[in-house]
Amino acid sequence: MKQLLIVLLTLTTIHLFATSYYLSPSGGDDSFANSKQLPVAAFTDSVSLIGCGITNMQFIDQSIVPAPMGWNWNFGDGNSAIQQNPSHPYTVPGTYAVSLIVIDSAGFTDTATNNVIVPGPAGTFSFTPSVGCLPLTVTYTAVCATAISYTWDFGDGTVITTANSVIQYTYTQDIVAIPALLLGSILPDSSICQVSAPSAGMLTVHSLPNVTFTSVTNPLCVYDSTITLSGNPSGGVFSGTGVSGSNFDPAVSGVGTFTVSYIYSDTNSCLVADSQAVSVSLCTGITSELKDLFILIFPNPATNTISIKLGSANSNQVNVFFYNSIGEKMKTISTTYLNGHTTSDISELQNGIYFIRAMDNKNKSITRSFIKTNE
Repeated sequence: MKQLLIVLLTLTTIHLFATSYYLSPSGGDDSFANSKQLPVAAFTDSVSLIGCGITNMQFIDQSIVPAPMGWNWNFGDGNSAIQQNPSHPYTVPGTYAVSLIVIDSAGFTDTATNNVIVPGPAGTFSFTPSVGCLPLTVTYTAVCATAISYTWDFGDGTVITTANSVIQYTYTQDIVAIPALLLGSILPDSSICQVSAPSAGMLTVHSLPNVTFTSVTNPLCVYDSTITLSGNPSGGVFSGTGVSGSNFDPAVSGVGTFTVSYIYSDTNSCLVADSQAVSVSLCTGITSELKDLFILIFPNPATNTISIKLGSANSNQVNVFFYNSIGEKMKTISTTYLNGHTTSDISELQNGIYFIRAMDNKNKSITRSFIKTNE
């Protein structure tokens, strides 16, 4: 009895630290023999269906486990099973590492692995920028080691197939879309396989705001008062020579033609600028002024156009008459410019001396002359 107790203690020590064999006592004295085999995992697989981007697999357990207690399958695509001989479908091309863990009644385990190949191109794509304003140029980039063609669906009705993994596309209409990509490759049987790449997200293209810059009456005289600029929608910014805030000062800009812009940005950060040319002149010419009626003609001599700056304290309606040197009326202008400008086309007039008569609705008038020339 004392000898048997010693054997049992020795047996317990060996079991706690065993990694390959479970030993049991045999015969007399202190000798050990007859080892118990640990589980050996193994499996085979067969294809029940194969095609472009699809493979249905049947897995058969071939493990050597004298007293099996369980099977844990990992199919490599995030799915698993605990049946002894499971089947599993794959719907995305690629190579998947399948593993089987077998467990025996004593809690010992072993693992076997094998690869499953699903035919077809596997890859991803991205695009940048994902948000912007018209017109928006977007760069698309695909990553796929086996693709030979790329069919791009830009979400606006345009579909293009190329051999290039990088492509640019310019959107000309506002849109919210989910672009898509088909990856194409040739299978071992020479058939063509097209597989959808995973979605790369949503694309948003914003329309531009409708921006207008109220026209400035040209030309201005360098000694004119500061004018107030106006743009729609309100809240934009004016810029240009002679501009301060929303005002244009001819005295600051000096003589010349200047580009003045109205820049507006909406809530989507879409920016639009409307610009116009503002001309500032010395306004040297014939100036006549009565108590209630004012007229300034420039340039003098004039070629194709002549500017008339006029105003009346009696009315905002002033009629301007053109006469030739023998008193024949050549043309009439009726204007509502009060202390402002109007410009007349005189290109049809022959070279010579002409007279301009300005008359308000009180029949007060001023007559002045100018020279028409081609030079």
